[in-house]
Amino acid sequence: DSYGIYQAIEENRKHLERWLPQMRGAFSNPREVMHNVDYWLWKMETARGLVFAVEVDDQVKGIMAINIIDWATKCGYLGYWLAADAQGKGIATVGMQHVVGIALDLLHLDHLDISTMVDNTKSKALARRLGFEQQKGIRDFDTQYLFGVLPVRQIGLDVFTRSKPHAQKPISSARKPYFWFNLRKHIRDNLDPIHLEIDTRQLLTPQTSTMTTTHNNNNNNNNNN
Repeated sequence: DSYGIYQAIEENRKHLERWLPQMRGAFSNPREVMHNVDYWLWKMETARGLVFAVEVDDQVKGIMAINIIDWATKCGYLGYWLAADAQGKGIATVGMQHVVGIALDLLHLDHLDISTMVDNTKSKALARRLGFEQQKGIRDFDTQYLFGVLPVRQIGLDVFTRSKPHAQKPISSARKPYFWFNLRKHIRDNLDPIHLEIDTRQLLTPQTSTMTTTHNNNNNNNNNN
């Protein structure tokens, strides 16, 4: 439901732009959101990411995702946002518990990353509830864009990670910088399809909301980080 995602962004734009610099000037019309959903679908079809729309009472209220999967290091980079009126109800905790479970138990990733703005106390608290620990020795940056295209400044991020006890590589060497251009470069440099078949529906049954993959929404509604 790309239009539902667009509506949720428009209704919460000021709130989202405060914590997600890449939102500033981006996703300004339904067609732009639709193109971005096509990109999400491509990432899912090639096993490079997994994106879920969060629905409450049949309305899109956010996105939860494994934004990037680096199979070489078995590291997944998580992201999420919720509409302002959906916060404080446990939706983020329950939803992201499912995403973490998929990443660790179905995809068998070794490391998970949540990078958040330094002053985003709610996001940090969520990361800690999910069992993530702040990596004091690792700093990263997000980027603010002009018109959604031209990078104008970098914004410091605090990095939280969760790793399996017997991971193949330590997080210090497995994790790559989360900076947007590095993510794009990682995808461009790894264009061969990755074959992965999983059925996540059995895990997507949180009590406070429903989560559906944007792939399923696209199939049902003919259309959509």
